[in-house]
Amino acid sequence: MTHRFLEPRKSDLLSSPESHGPYAMLESQLKSKLITEISWSIAAKVVAFFCFYGTNIFLARYLGVEDFGFWSFFFSFLSIALILSQLGIGSAARYFVAKYNDSEFIHSVWASSFKLRIKTTTAFCIVYLLVAYPLALLFDKPSLLQLIILSTPLIFFSGIVEYLKNVSAGLHTLKTNFFITSMEYGLKLILVITFLLIAKSMISIVSAYTLSLIIVAMVGYFLTKKNIVYIGNKTKRDFTVDLVNYAKMVFLIHISVTVSFEIDTLMIGILNNNAEVGIYAGAKQLVIYLPQISVAISMGTMPLFAKLNDENKHQLRRLFRTLMYLNALLFGLLGIGLFVFADWLVPFVLGEEYQSASTVLKLLIPFLITISFVPFIDVFLDYQGQVKRRTVNYMMALLLNVVLNILLIPKYGAIGAAYATSLSFMPCLVLNSLLAKKLWLTHFP
Repeated sequence: MTHRFLEPRKSDLLSSPESHGPYAMLESQLKSKLITEISWSIAAKVVAFFCFYGTNIFLARYLGVEDFGFWSFFFSFLSIALILSQLGIGSAARYFVAKYNDSEFIHSVWASSFKLRIKTTTAFCIVYLLVAYPLALLFDKPSLLQLIILSTPLIFFSGIVEYLKNVSAGLHTLKTNFFITSMEYGLKLILVITFLLIAKSMISIVSAYTLSLIIVAMVGYFLTKKNIVYIGNKTKRDFTVDLVNYAKMVFLIHISVTVSFEIDTLMIGILNNNAEVGIYAGAKQLVIYLPQISVAISMGTMPLFAKLNDENKHQLRRLFRTLMYLNALLFGLLGIGLFVFADWLVPFVLGEEYQSASTVLKLLIPFLITISFVPFIDVFLDYQGQVKRRTVNYMMALLLNVVLNILLIPKYGAIGAAYATSLSFMPCLVLNSLLAKKLWLTHFP
């Protein structure tokens, strides 16, 4: 019986003619497609990897511990605002685009989701401006007010760019995703260096980020729209309600995850000082982007699970297990390497003033390994309609993280935050993994 969330179509990549046997398509067309898409995805992440670390290493060295700590505090706040502004619309668009790709409804999915993206982001930006002053007072940091106001256009165009990347992933056109991602991170690096050399201020960084996102949003829109194709007659349908219903639960997950990722930095700034924020942020920046390796592989493989059914369950189960084993091996070795070389790596990359961040880096290794599985397990659960269950797990992780931060940060500073971050995500990974295993055993035995 076909899963109620997933209706196979003739265009399904894994639905081969009976005469070819159940594994024929996997061995030819599917493997070729996967290799191509994963290659583009990895290429995008490689470019983004070097540009991301280049930008943050430059900021850490050029600003110094204190100023880098203040920027990291603001950027953590901004990251939460960015997720709030996205409202889960991008992930909803990815799901429906993957589900209706090559069908008569794909143009309607694109039109409905893009209009919804514009409306919701605009509404959020208006609210964001209205609460700028109260937020600055809440954090007792008056200098935040100007940055919050100036970052409003950044939030708007970041929402557009993230939406376009999600649509490209759903369409399985990762060549387009490569160009969008490379442009985004490449321009940020170039413009941050340029603007800071002209004027050393936080405003220069915000302006550089904003200009890069404006350029990427305009170019990315036309690149993505070219990939919207359909089979048969174009059928008009308003997907707004479907998108909103799906996005609601995804939004809660994104908030839980993002707040869990950023609450440590914010709480260090509130409960301790900018120097401790700088030390912690320096170590965290060295690990936070590494799971993008998993994201790259996920983008090239996981859209296939949107069409999981009785006909292709054996191939996809085998693929899923392979992805889990490879990820465990890769990040296990990476974690060992970081632990062994942390004392040398941190001062070499960030500078001698960040030497104490090496201990923080070691303590964040369990966090790194844990979140490396998120692009596979969580996306699989989303495609199987388990967003609500996943939301509960992440809300529990967020609560645990906040409690541990309150207990540990005042006394231990950056080290306490590292303990809290690593410990709080482990139960969530276990629960989501057990849920994924249960789905394989019950729905696709």
